[in-house]
This record gives sequence, C-alpha cells and structure tokens, in this order.
Amino acid sequence: STATKNGDLGGQTLFAGVYTASSSLGITGTVTLDAQNNSNAQFIFQVGTALTANVGSSVNLINGALPANVFWQVGSSATVGTGASFSGNILAFSSISLGTNATLQGRALARNAAVSLLGNVITMPATLGGTAGGPPASGGSGGAVSPAPAPSSLILVALALLCVGIYQSRRRLANLFGKN
Repeated sequence: STATKNGDLGGQTLFAGVYTASSSLGITGTVTLDAQNNSNAQFIFQVGTALTANVGSSVNLINGALPANVFWQVGSSATVGTGASFSGNILAFSSISLGTNATLQGRALARNAAVSLLGNVITMPATLGGTAGGPPASGGSGGAVSPAPAPSSLILVALALLCVGIYQSRRRLANLFGKN
C-alpha cells in the first residue's frame, strides 16, 4: 500500500499507487488523479466497505492518467451520486448504483448483486496502458452497444453456411458423381 486513506478524498490530488481504506471512502467535490505524464501509471483503491461519490462529485484524471488504469476495489457496495462524473473500474463485492445522469469512464462490475443504472452514460476505456476509449454504452433507458464479432466467429459462421449448402445440394452432387 502506498498510503492509507480514510474518510473523504474530495479536494486531494493523488499520484499513482495503491491506496487502502479500512472502512468506507467518500468523494465530495473533486479528487484529482495525476499520472505525472506516465500513461502506464496505475491507481488502485482498496476500500474495506462502501464507496460513495456524492452528488455532483468528480474523479478528475490529469497528465496522462487513463480510466483503464484506475481500479476501485470495494468490499461491499459502491454508489455514484446524481450528476457525478466518475472515472475508473469499479469492482464491488455487492452492488453498484449510479444516480440519475451520473457518468462513468470505466466499468461497473458487481459480484453478488445488481448494477443499477438511471439514464447514465458509460464509456468503456481501452485496455491497460491504452490510449483510446471504447464505444460509449448507454445505461438505464438507453440501448447497449453490441461489440463487433471476432474474426474467428465470422469464419465459423461462413464454414457452417458452406456445410448447410453442401448438405442441401447432396442430391445434385450424387447425380454428378453417378450415385443414386
């Protein structure tokens, strides 16, 4: 652990590292994560119980910090308040709730309960150390973005269609080769 952080992170500027909180952690206002011009800088927050980003709060990434390199490991539930702007991957043991019009640059993954969305915009980041984000996904009342099929899937589908075509034309092939 780089440092122990308890209470509220609002108004603080943090550098890459592993931060632990023995119990709950809150964000009121803005917490700034500064990568110091290192696009591989990682920020890991290990929260003992709950994470709460209050209404209108934000996680601000500067100097090359990437949402894909920010992780919020939460021991119970995470709540991102109405209108909050949150960055990073939330990994909660229980549930995750995003308030109305809260935005997330990252992922929301809950192990034992639901991820609740209310008209949210979620932008999936690139993989670790990447430089570009993925397509935006709409939560709540919007539709989800479907990923493009992998090339190997397209090959399998084409092969299956070829087999179906051969099977359906078996009589013509049998006549062609002189078999009944």
